[in-house]
Amino acid sequence: MRYLYFASFIKSNNTTDEIINHWTGNISYNVPINGRVVKSLTFYNDYGVILKEEDSFEDSHLNILGCLVKAVPVSIFIEFIAGKNMPYVGSPTGSAFALGNSNADWEKMFNINLSY
Repeated sequence: MRYLYFASFIKSNNTTDEIINHWTGNISYNVPINGRVVKSLTFYNDYGVILKEEDSFEDSHLNILGCLVKAVPVSIFIEFIAGKNMPYVGSPTGSAFALGNSNADWEKMFNINLSY
């Protein structure tokens, strides 16, 4: 049986200084394989945005498009990650979550994670 998941849409606005709104949206699709080594593939897209209340601050965005390969005895995450004003994807760590950069481009990276 195949499933399509709408995992979450979350809004949180009761931060310490009430200066941001954070939204996330996730979708995934699981394909059972039940092979000798590979058991399933899960395709997913996770998107998050930090909307900053301060007019002079630029919003932060992060989008992860990936596939989880469940194999015996490991799991492999294969991801294409794009971010704007996001320190994990190339923006300066000291300012990405605060002021940000109005001229920031979407930074991109490829990630492979092996879990045992």
